[in-house]
Amino acid sequence: MSPLTTFELFGIKLQVWGVFFALGTILSFLLFIALAKKEKISLDLTYNLYFLSFFSALIGGRIFYFLVHPQYFSWPAFFSYFEGGYILFGALLLSFLMAVFYLYLQKQKITVILEILILPALVALVFMRFGSWLTQDNIGTITNLPWAIDFLGEKRHPIDLYFILLDLYLIAFFFWLKYWRQKAFFWIVLFMAIGRLIIHHFMTFTTLWDANCDIIFWSLALVLSLAGLGNEFSFLDKKYKKA
Repeated sequence: MSPLTTFELFGIKLQVWGVFFALGTILSFLLFIALAKKEKISLDLTYNLYFLSFFSALIGGRIFYFLVHPQYFSWPAFFSYFEGGYILFGALLLSFLMAVFYLYLQKQKITVILEILILPALVALVFMRFGSWLTQDNIGTITNLPWAIDFLGEKRHPIDLYFILLDLYLIAFFFWLKYWRQKAFFWIVLFMAIGRLIIHHFMTFTTLWDANCDIIFWSLALVLSLAGLGNEFSFLDKKYKKA
């Protein structure tokens, strides 16, 4: 499979990953608006939270990319969003922290809105992963498995396909949790961390630092999600409980 990085539409040259990034962002925004409206959350809060989370994810993913690959950093490169790369855990971490901080300042029920954010985020991830699949951003280790893809003459694990399947599973898992009236946020984070740690073993990393950062973050995410489930979200919404 050859990487597909650009294509032309009506004579306009477009970046493949950028197109799927835009599609995922638009669809996740519309889905978040619909879910927030169903929960009777104010439109102003919904818009502010979504765009705060979105831009925090852009900045966080970019910051962590240059922390892991400092040799590529420059201010012009930082703002060239469709060149270089992003790191998912940086995007998720900063987006989560900023969302929680904003909701805390607004005196909102944090866990209720996090439950609404998680599904649109997963839908956006599926589109972005599909863009990464076409551009072959993530390189797998060499394998002889029947579903291996040909990459530069070598049979390798289809890493982005694994990520797509993981995200689709998490979406189905989300609906299963909601059917049984279970809180989904930390369950989704838990299984995302487990899935990511498994897929990690089939990935090829450019540096040992890159590989270790991936393990450290997702291990931490796994521990924190278990802590969150153990406390049943009480540490986030404690100030709103009646005495």
